[in-house]
Amino acid sequence: MLSIRTHKLAGYLTGATMRSTNAEEKWSSEDSMVTYWLVQSFDPSLSKQYIALNTAKNVWDTIAEQDFGENNYARGYDIRKKCSGFNQGGLSLVEYYSKLTYMWQQLDSYCSFTPTNPTDIVAF
Repeated sequence: MLSIRTHKLAGYLTGATMRSTNAEEKWSSEDSMVTYWLVQSFDPSLSKQYIALNTAKNVWDTIAEQDFGENNYARGYDIRKKCSGFNQGGLSLVEYYSKLTYMWQQLDSYCSFTPTNPTDIVAF
């Protein structure tokens, strides 16, 4: 996402950047670049199912539907299970904390809590 925002190409994910007949080659090139960045951010075992989708928006919408849907309780349960069974093992403290924080962030994406006041916003 950072590369996409840095290059001001988020419109390809939201559909705000529309295909233009005047600039078809530019649109196609940029859309392909965004698609590539998205697919490269996945685990290699998952990327194959997305590479065949024809636009970055299609990839983005498919990911959102599969992984971040409001009713995806199974994914949330899986992440909670991983968090509860995760231990430092042979990892350095920095690696352990980084991986645990990443799992917490994933879990937060499934949380339905909406902060309503400044204290909640800071705490959440």
